[in-house]
Amino acid sequence: MIAALTVLLPALAAPAQAVERDLDTQLLQPALTRGAAFAVPGLWIGAPGQAHFGAAVQYEQAPLKAWIDGEPAGAVLSQRGTLHLVAGLAAARRVDLSARIAAIGQASDGPAAAAPDQALALGDLGLAVRVAALARPRWGLGPALGLWVPVGTSQSWVAEPSLRLEPALLGQVGGRRLRALGRLGFTLRPEEAAGVDLDLRHELTCGLALGFSPVEHLELLTELDSRHALDGFLRAGGENPAGVLAGARWCRPGLACLDLAAGTALSMGYGASALRVLVGVSPAPPAPARPEPLRVVEVPVEPALQAVVSPAPIHAVEERRAWVDHGRIVVGEPILFEQGTARILPVSLPVLAAVGEVLNAYPQIEHLVVEGHASEEGGTLYNFDLSLARARTVYEALVEADVRPERLSYRGMGEVYPGDAADLPGERRVEFLIAGLGPMVADDGHPLLVPWTGAPLPSPVLGQARLGSDAHPILEVVHTAPAPEETTDPGFFEEDEGTEGEEESP
Repeated sequence: MIAALTVLLPALAAPAQAVERDLDTQLLQPALTRGAAFAVPGLWIGAPGQAHFGAAVQYEQAPLKAWIDGEPAGAVLSQRGTLHLVAGLAAARRVDLSARIAAIGQASDGPAAAAPDQALALGDLGLAVRVAALARPRWGLGPALGLWVPVGTSQSWVAEPSLRLEPALLGQVGGRRLRALGRLGFTLRPEEAAGVDLDLRHELTCGLALGFSPVEHLELLTELDSRHALDGFLRAGGENPAGVLAGARWCRPGLACLDLAAGTALSMGYGASALRVLVGVSPAPPAPARPEPLRVVEVPVEPALQAVVSPAPIHAVEERRAWVDHGRIVVGEPILFEQGTARILPVSLPVLAAVGEVLNAYPQIEHLVVEGHASEEGGTLYNFDLSLARARTVYEALVEADVRPERLSYRGMGEVYPGDAADLPGERRVEFLIAGLGPMVADDGHPLLVPWTGAPLPSPVLGQARLGSDAHPILEVVHTAPAPEETTDPGFFEEDEGTEGEEESP
């Protein structure tokens, strides 16, 4: 029978007996990743190649206690302070890799035979991979695998002598205001006698967190973490430590995320502290300000001067890939991106080259706005960020196609102007809006003149069809969109993308 760490055998009373202290007694390892709770990882995975990192300071009071003959004999570890460092990288669309290390300072006022060899110690190196196998707007599920490499300080209650694996299943459900996260896993290690019947063994690990966001940028979190020896499941004692933590997270995009929490033990197991305080910080990715909704007012056609203008010939647009029509540049086929990213598929590069040719063929188009639009699938912030990133990528592709940058701008519209709900590819789209027109000129570069006065033809104004759209289709307004509807609790996962591997239209 394996004794609890909180009920050390009376052999501790004999000073000559040594206690094996190669056991990691840290119950809580801060997650420090976007979308996570304090120690329960989430399933949010950044764009491929996106790095993340964070640091946390944790104070524990009496994380390891000793009892002799049924009487308290003091704390083996009376106080412990830990600096946790975490760094990671999104290796693929739904795969995240991370590493962690901890520096520990601790004090003991318990039996000398059980005191740590080192007051300053180094924890083991932790490596982990998370996979968001199922990521939907309201829920997600995915596996995780942790590996602990024994590089820490021995005989100090913070490291172990062998490799240990931590497979787990992660889950998440809820929306932007209220959410729940869970982790269910195992710690698998070689079973070794650690002296005075303190053995290393396989464990079940559990974590459950609830989050509520009363206002923007602030989330209130409460979390339960526990470990259970498989051959002593739910038995009272040191083999079943459990603790609770409650606090808040403040996250300002483009600045930082700050965590502040405090908690206590729910059992007397190892690592379950009488008092625990956690302070964490990690950078927050920037979120560009939302643009004002585009408001276009159509002006009735004035019975004014009609003239026929022959636009410059466009020789390079093959198979009618792009042309000017009704106040915008229309593309003959949608611009395709990799699912969930702003990476343009090679099949769409000729279409963008054709848009560049159209711009170069119409010098009177002084300014073009590249607009990215998203469907109503997925979270509002996710859709806005994705639509902005796609619009920027298209903008950069047009610059590479020899369009002067000063003639272009871009913006993401997110879900402001949804398309046909039955046509998902039509909602995830990129549009090219003509926002500025210069003087109308003839093919020879000279201004067009009013025949009976000889005065230059005034520059047209968008929305005022001074010239008929059939004669010069640059002039008509693109669209008049309704006011955006208020979205409710859009969720925190990426859009439901359908079958993996299919091409996704913008």
